[in-house]
Amino acid sequence: MTEVMCQPIADCINKHGGVIKTDAKVQSLVFKDSKIKGVTLENGKTYLSSNTVVATTCIRRRKEDRD
Repeated sequence: MTEVMCQPIADCINKHGGVIKTDAKVQSLVFKDSKIKGVTLENGKTYLSSNTVVATTCIRRRKEDRD
């Protein structure tokens, strides 16, 4: 189901010259005038754009796994 929902969005981004990075860890968000203007990845590469989409997965660990 995820591919069915995400592929059309990815196709549109690519069609308009956008960049899609997967499995890329974000180190920080780039802010300007209280708006997100890009991201800096752990590898130091910064991507700036007038439109930025950040997607993440929230994984909760059991208390036993945290200790």
